[in-house]
This record gives sequence, structure tokens and C-alpha cells, in this order.
Amino acid sequence: CQTIREVASQSVALPFDMQTNAPFTDPVSGETGAGCTLTANNTHDQTFDQATIMSLLLNSFQGWEVQTAYQADGPTGTATGLTRDMALMLVSVNWMPAPGIECPADQPISACNLTPEQKSYTIQIQVAQK
Repeated sequence: CQTIREVASQSVALPFDMQTNAPFTDPVSGETGAGCTLTANNTHDQTFDQATIMSLLLNSFQGWEVQTAYQADGPTGTATGLTRDMALMLVSVNWMPAPGIECPADQPISACNLTPEQKSYTIQIQVAQK
């Protein structure tokens, strides 16, 4: 976990908090257990968007194989899974309006037309061994 934390931090130039022995659920198989969770946050940075962040992370995880069954994309985030030996890594990049930014509750989030500086990003990486 510490190695993944260092690689992720270098790839997106953000510090990651690490929680060891965190609950872990494989969203495809439903298996549960424990692993580690890495979390980083970024607000008001115009160079960030979810696709760029995910690309930087995936390019930095050498030796890990992307698993398409875990991929998901939406207007406020993207997620994927990677495997290596008996390990599963789940990576998600999500955003929400930054504090103080109001979006209409009766419209989809895509109608809000926020600039990157008005978005608050959360990057989460979860890793567990089978």
C-alpha cells in the first residue's frame, strides 16, 4: 500500500491519506474483506479533470492490468479496477460542486456548467489481496 501511495502521489502531485485494514468490497463478485484505502482531495485546480487524473494514475501503475468489468463513467466521475497477481485495485475519481457553489436541484448536474475551479475532486484507491 505504501508503494502504491507513493506512486499515486507522484503521478497526480497530491498527498494521499492512507487507511490500513479498511473494509473492502469487490463490486463485481460481492466478496468482502479488508484492504487499504488511499484518498486525496483537490479543489480549485484548473488543470484537473476526471479523465486526466484517471489517465495519470493508470499510466503510473506499471504491471497492473485494467479489468473492463470494473469500468464505470458518469457526469461526476469515473472508476476502474486493476489486477496484479492476487490483488485487486479499485480506482475512482469523482467531483462535486466546491463549497459555496450552488447547482439547481431540479436539473441534472451536467446543466450546472461548472468550471474546473468550481469542482472539488476526490480520488480514492482501494487495494486488497485475495
